[in-house]
This record gives sequence, structure tokens and C-alpha cells, in this order.
Amino acid sequence: RADYRHHAIDALAIAFADRSTLKKLARRRDRKDKSQIPYPWSGFMDDAAKAIRSLIVSHRPRRKIKGGLHKDGNYHPLSPKQIQRLIDEGVVDKKKEGKNLYSIHKPVADLSPGEVGKIVDRLLREQALRIQENANKNFKKFGEILTKPMTKPDGTAVNRVQVAVADDSIVLLGGRYVATGNNHHIAIYEIADERGKKKRVYRNVTMLDAARIAMQYRQEWKEFRRTGISKSEWMRTRDPIVHPVHPDYPDSKLIAYFCNGDIVFMDGEYYRCTSWSSTSAQIWFLHHAVADGKKIKEFHTEDSEIKYKTSCKPSTYNGQKIEINVLGEVICPVKKQRFFVR
Repeated sequence: RADYRHHAIDALAIAFADRSTLKKLARRRDRKDKSQIPYPWSGFMDDAAKAIRSLIVSHRPRRKIKGGLHKDGNYHPLSPKQIQRLIDEGVVDKKKEGKNLYSIHKPVADLSPGEVGKIVDRLLREQALRIQENANKNFKKFGEILTKPMTKPDGTAVNRVQVAVADDSIVLLGGRYVATGNNHHIAIYEIADERGKKKRVYRNVTMLDAARIAMQYRQEWKEFRRTGISKSEWMRTRDPIVHPVHPDYPDSKLIAYFCNGDIVFMDGEYYRCTSWSSTSAQIWFLHHAVADGKKIKEFHTEDSEIKYKTSCKPSTYNGQKIEINVLGEVICPVKKQRFFVR
């Protein structure tokens, strides 16, 4: 079941399973009849395998703005004095984590191995590290090795601690700091540097950013709808969620953009976009027929040369974005469209 094309195999079996065949299968199950069930025609298995391998699975891109706009939990910006103390104590790296440093309260029992060494309070951090060292075993949550509650110097039990977090995705929203949740899309642009050499840059748009643009559209439409202009005509004058030009580079050119589920023809195979990193811009793709990326090792096929999981960066992307309709027909190239929220 790791291959989406098993649905086509099921449909093929049902199509040729008449009442007589079902009776023969039932008798074979009860071991009353061991005779071979004939194929519908000679060479049926070869024809079926050829047809199944030629199928292209249709995936629906997830372009809707829905889901959590930010992650759970409130973050608190650390003061310059606290940041410098953590740098001096070796808790955070000045170059990598010295900027955009925040703290979040977490239950002691839910701390991961990496978070134990990021506890803001020095005494509690040293106490937790001693417990971790004495346990001398791997764990996923700190509560697995915690035999008794951690305590302050005055003996007060500690159930929650402040953990230092360096995250560029944390933004101020409604008077509190939150980490943005899901990403909406990533766009790749081509620009020319000072020497005229072409290079590529990217822009990651979070679900929160897309929701803000959609909200702005709706507010503006409420004002313009009284002018008698049709909504379709009005939307042609608005900026799309996927900008054709990078906001920081006016002379840039849009190469491609990806939402979760978009199909790409790359390296001779069809892949669907599954995720990307908002910081490194690494974009991950799965073969169109793979149902679960975690089960690629179980993905048995005769086409052993096929790469079922691949990735690229904006600078190395050399694919062609395509569309596959519900009939499995390939539409290439993709029709240019202005991506609006309706």
C-alpha cells in the first residue's frame, strides 16, 4: 500500500472478477479446488504491469489558506544582558544564535535532549545536565529519566522552565510573540548581480502572510464593491499572493513557485512537492506514486533506477512544473495564472 497505484490494481481485479471467478477463489480459499484460475487473455500480466507503470497519479495542490497560522506557545524576547550571559556560559553561539533569541516556558518532563542544555536559569540547567549525565541512557522526553522533581535552591519544586530558542520565524502578533506555522508556498526568482551574472533567490510565504493578504483583499473589496466594478475586473488590478516580482528585487523574474502537492517533471520522472525549508530553501519532492515518504524502503518495484525521493535548491532546480488532471493527462506547460484568494 506504499504505492498509490494499488487503487488501479484493485480496480483491475474487480473489473475481471465475475461471479464464476469469485466462486473459484472461494473454493481455493477453502482448499476444495486447487486448479489454476485462467487469466482473461494471454499476456494479461505483462499488459497489466505495463499499463500500471505508465500511470501518473493526480495530486491536488494545497493552495487553500487554512490550518494553524502560528504554532502553540508564547515566546518572550530575551534582554541583551540575558543574551550576553547565555553566550558567555556557552549555551548559545554568538554567530548562529546571537540574534532573534527568545525564551519559551516548557514543562520539565517534556524537554528534549537538546533543550536540556538550553535552560535559561544556570542552576536549573546544571541540575538537569547532571540528571541527564547520571541517567546514562537515551531518551526522547526528560520525564523518562526524571525520578524526582527538580528543585530550586530553597527546595521549591520546579515543573516548568524557560528554554532559550533561536528562531527567525517568530513574529509579533496581537501583542504577543509567536512562531509562524505552516508555509503556504515558496517562489524562485532569477536576478542579475552587479556584474550581470544571473543567480536565483527565493521568497518563502507563510500561511500567516497569505492570510494577511487575503484579509486585505476582502477589506478592500468591501469598499470597492459599491463602485459597480465586477469582482473579477477588480481582482485583475490587485497584487497576487504569488508575486511575479520579488519585493526586494524589482528587476527579478519569477521562475517557479511551489505549494504542497504541485507536480514537477524533473530528471525524467514526475514528482510532487512535499515540503521545503524556510531558512535553507531546500525543497523536497516525492515520486508521484509514493503514498508515504517514510515507507520508501518498502516501495518495491522493478524500476530500481527510479529515484523516489529527491530535493533541490533554487540554484539547482531544473524541472518543469506541470499539471495532471483527474484523468491522468499531463498538461504542460502550466497555464500562467494570477493566484488570488476568492
